[in-house]
Order: sequence, then structure tokens, then C-alpha cells
Amino acid sequence: MAHVKAPYFVSQRFVWALLSCLGIVLHTVTRDNIHAALSCMVNHDIQNLTSVNSDVDRGRNITYVCGGHVEYNVTRDFDWDEETVRQLLSVYLYGQLLTQIPASWLALRYSARLMWASGMAIGSLCTLLTPVSARTHVYLLLAVRFILGLSGGLTFPCVTTMQGKWCTPNERTKLASIVFAGTSVGSIYIFSTTGLLCEDIGWAAIFYFTGIFSFLWVFVWIFMTADTPVNHKWISDWERLYIDTNIGKVNLTKVQSVPWRKMLKSGPVWAIVIAHCCDSYVTYTILNLVPLYTSENLGFHIMQASHGPLLGLPFVCMTVMCIAVGHLADTIRERGHLTTKTVRRSTQMFASLGTSVTLSLVGHVTCESRGVAFVLLCLMGMCIGFNRAGFMVNHLDLAPRLSGILFSISATFGTVPWMVTTYVAEALMPNRSQAEWRNVFYVCSSVSVFGAVLFGILADGDLQEWFRSREVFQDYGDRHELAGSVGRRVRNNFFSNPDENTVLVESET
Repeated sequence: MAHVKAPYFVSQRFVWALLSCLGIVLHTVTRDNIHAALSCMVNHDIQNLTSVNSDVDRGRNITYVCGGHVEYNVTRDFDWDEETVRQLLSVYLYGQLLTQIPASWLALRYSARLMWASGMAIGSLCTLLTPVSARTHVYLLLAVRFILGLSGGLTFPCVTTMQGKWCTPNERTKLASIVFAGTSVGSIYIFSTTGLLCEDIGWAAIFYFTGIFSFLWVFVWIFMTADTPVNHKWISDWERLYIDTNIGKVNLTKVQSVPWRKMLKSGPVWAIVIAHCCDSYVTYTILNLVPLYTSENLGFHIMQASHGPLLGLPFVCMTVMCIAVGHLADTIRERGHLTTKTVRRSTQMFASLGTSVTLSLVGHVTCESRGVAFVLLCLMGMCIGFNRAGFMVNHLDLAPRLSGILFSISATFGTVPWMVTTYVAEALMPNRSQAEWRNVFYVCSSVSVFGAVLFGILADGDLQEWFRSREVFQDYGDRHELAGSVGRRVRNNFFSNPDENTVLVESET
């Protein structure tokens, strides 16, 4: 046994997690900002569920809600019909579907870091071209959105592949929770800034700001990170040894083949897939249908600059809870209070069941008690934050080096609910009454419960036998020798300069 100094907050793995979080923030914004931007782009009063609109006096830009009215000053440039808007929202998903699994396979063999940077650079360019393409022709905008989807499909396969190389078992949840917090932070940005940018600058600014910041992120990401701890320029010997020793020899090997058939026959893998699909259905409802509900029934509209932060408040709660639960889960696992399987199952079930209850209650809130709606939505956000310690990180437990493959499989299946949620809601709400809205939320709640039950039955927290297979890996002896030499150097330094702030790890050398 050797004591190895391994700081957490002042470390390269923490820097990697923060930059990954920021990358996912920008990915989320480039993907979803058009949902909000359509509210101030389209002059036609779209009577469907593809954008956030309510009864509007187009001559004065006044929205009548809850017996009163709010006024906003926005110039709309387009007269697209509802089918065109539907295509603009869905074409991104078709592009994403095509690249997720191939990207995860390529990320195993090449640089996941540079692949993600390339995808983000292409996405940044597409985002910057969105205003000019929209003004040129809607078909050009559709093409740009499709390419954006192709590039966006690289994000999660690449970042989850890198997680298998940077996240040690006892820090797996808290690092992943920081990374995945980027999705909710991106939503906070969208809800908080859309109304302000539309009113004060114009809808094109929504895309220009995101595109510029995404380009800046690409340069910082390439300069500050590396694919593995072994290849990082600034990582300390202590931290390199800590990561390599705790992750084990699997981090020093190359994936020889992917056991596709065995993975698809695995119950724990299908637990992740089902949970991801159910979470996608709920997420789409929260991002798109709940703002529409609050606009039509409660008088809160994303186009109002003062209302945007309120609509973003549930995502603030989600972010805080996500990071807190991630740290708590790893502490519980490290101290042996609960097994990894129990932690994953319990956090995911709490997230899904809590979301189901709060979402069901939201549909009963009226204008007279609309403040209660935001309390419920904040509670729902806190519940969803628990799933970052559930299915969102479970792929790392089953097969760390194949985590990108596993996540891309579940994400590909999880894209389908994004496509069908709107159609289900439209079928349930022909008249858009509050009673019909309750049915939409009941269906969504039932989906959440279904995912909780199956995940509770099928999920596991241990390395899978098909991942341990000798045929999956090919040893890299030179890298193993490098880690051994680093280990000897670190141990010599340690015994000459012992420090009380150390972490106990098991070393093979």
C-alpha cells in the first residue's frame, strides 16, 4: 500500500470536469436556443406545441393571460407555417441520430478530445450562420440545423469516453455530476436571456453570442486538456499515479473489440436505455411543454425579460441538487454505507418518482395560485438532479472504457421520445384546456414511474463479465511501464516528504 497525494479541487481532473461542463452548456444552448428563439422569430401565430406562444394581439404584441396582459416589444420576421416550424425543430434530431453511435466507436480509437472540439467548432459555425440562413431561405436553415445535429451527436459519446479515463471509481459520480450539470446550466441561460436579447438587441443575438463563445471554448479546451492523464502536459506525478492506480490496468489498455451482442443482451444495459428514454420524454416536456403551459395558463412567458429568470429557477435547483447528490453518493459509496448498485437504484427511483408526483400536481395549479406552480417546478428540478447519480453515470460502473459506447446506445434510443412527445401532447389536447393539460402531465408522470420501476429491477453497479473478457482489450506495455516509473518516483518523494493530506490507494508496483 502507498499513500499518494491526490488533491481534488486543485487538480487537472477537476479542470477537465469544469471545461466539459462548460462545453455541454454550450452544446445545450446551440441545440435548444431555436426553441425559444422561434417565439420572437415567427410572425404567424402557431397553434400547435412547437413553440411557446399564447393568445396574442399581433398588432401591439400584447399577450392576454390570467385576466390581465403583458406587453413586449419584438419584431417578427418570418411567416412560417406550423409544419415548417416542426421540421426546424426535428431536423436536428435526425442529424444527431446518425452520428452518436459511430462517434462513440471512433472515440475509442482516436482522440475523443479532438473529435469533440471538431464537432463544437462545426456547431459554432452553424450557430453563427443561423440568422443569415434563416433570412436567405428556410431550406438553407434546415440544412444548417441538420449539420448542427450531426456535429452535436459527437458531444456525449466523446465526453463519456473520456470519463472512463479521467474519473476514478470513488470520484465517478461527483465528477460526472459536474459534467452533466451543463445541461441544466444551459437551460438556465436560455430561459434567462432569450427575452432580454429579443427585446433589446434582436433574435439574431441569441445565436451570435452562443456561436462566439463556443469558438472560444474550442481553443481553451484544446489547450487545457488531454485525452488521458498519461498524455497531459501539466498534470502532477501524484495525480497521474492516483488516477492510473485507482482506475486500474484497464485504463492502460486499448479496446480491441466491442462486444455488441453481449451488451445488447445485458439487463443492466437495458436498464440504462429505458431510464434514458423515459428521462428524455420528461425532459422534452419540461423544456418545451411546461413553458407553454405556464404561458397559456399562468401568465409567465419566456418573451418577458422579467419572467425568464423565473422559468429558469427550476433548472437552478436542478443544478445545485445534481452537484450535491453527486458528492454525497460518492461519499456514501466510498465509506461503504451502501453498494454502488443500491446508490444507483435508489437515486434514480427517487428522481423518477419525485418528478412524477410534482409534475402531476403542476397541472392542477391555476392563475390564483400560480406561485405554487413554481414551488412544484423547483421541487421537480431538485428531484431530477438525483438522476445524475443514477442512470446518467451507471454506464461507468458497468464498463468504464466502453462508457461512450453504452451512453451513445442509450442516447440514440433516447432521441426517439424527443420526436414523439409533441405528437402525443397534440393528440391529448385538441382544445388546449387545463383538463387536457393535466392528461399530458399524467402521461408524462406514468412514463417516469415506468422508468423507475424497470431501472429498480434491472440496474447493476458492478463491472460486467462481458467487459472483463480478455478479447475486449489489448495491453499497452509501454504505457504500463510509464505509470510504473511515475509510481516509483512519486513513492520516493512521498516517503521523503510525508503529508497528512493524502489518499490511501492500492498500487500494483
